[in-house]
Amino acid sequence: MNLVRPLVSVKRRQLLGAALILLTAVGGSVVAVRARAAGIPSPSPLTYTGYLETPQGEPLNAEVSVSLKLWDDLSEGNAACEMAETKLKPVSGRFQLQLSDDCTSAVSDNQNLFLEPIVDGVSLGRSKLGAVPYAVEAAHASSADSAVKDSPLAAELAQLRADVATLKARLDTPVSAALTAAKNRYDLKETDSTWITGIAPTTLEPGRYWVYNTLRTYKGPSDSATHAGASLSVCTRVGDSVKLANAVVISEAEGAFSLPTAVIDYVDIATKTDDVELGLCAKQLDATLAPTVLAEIRTNVLPLPK
Repeated sequence: MNLVRPLVSVKRRQLLGAALILLTAVGGSVVAVRARAAGIPSPSPLTYTGYLETPQGEPLNAEVSVSLKLWDDLSEGNAACEMAETKLKPVSGRFQLQLSDDCTSAVSDNQNLFLEPIVDGVSLGRSKLGAVPYAVEAAHASSADSAVKDSPLAAELAQLRADVATLKARLDTPVSAALTAAKNRYDLKETDSTWITGIAPTTLEPGRYWVYNTLRTYKGPSDSATHAGASLSVCTRVGDSVKLANAVVISEAEGAFSLPTAVIDYVDIATKTDDVELGLCAKQLDATLAPTVLAEIRTNVLPLPK
């Protein structure tokens, strides 16, 4: 299971009973032993790796007899398991022993154990196991995987996957019509918000849609020196129903100059909806004054995840 791999990777690199012990063996030779856990290629059994070198620091290559014991106490206690003596010849000082099923079970049941290597019949003393070996950790991960299948965390992960799949499908699915529109001119006289222009009716999936309206506004033909101005908003139209978005832009062009204007807002579509139009609505602020001319109107809609 992906969630436990980083933990397993760390455990594999930790030391198993790390120790540096001097041994005076038969014949007066002196051997130094360093022991640690090897990388374990399969869930079971465990593999013990050792390194033997002379007091001069040279790797030992001569044949030796090695056995192992696991104890539940540093100095006394009871033996949790024992590996029979094995003759082996280190390669550049390194050797491996495959632990018995009894030792694998002992480590699985109790990680507070002490390792005693025995070389040529002489004990090198006990040292505490420094880490849970990979095989034991892998077995634990397998059990944990089965235990959490119906947990709240598993349900939350499943929901997250479903949400990601929904968003991906929404982004990958094209809408049924181009989300752009254009209109050359509209002479605004209405004092109620009026639909001016927008995209053609289309079907929209649930989500958020940003609506960008750009246009130029200027004072219409009139003898009045005063210009009322216009109130502009992004809006949504479904059939005869028109709904304004939140933002409002006031345009008050004067004289013969036109005023560049941008009206931008977003619209949330809660459920799949047919015949939706997104665009620009506007109203004249004072019907007794000069009307506002809206020109070069363009609407662009950008669909985004909600």
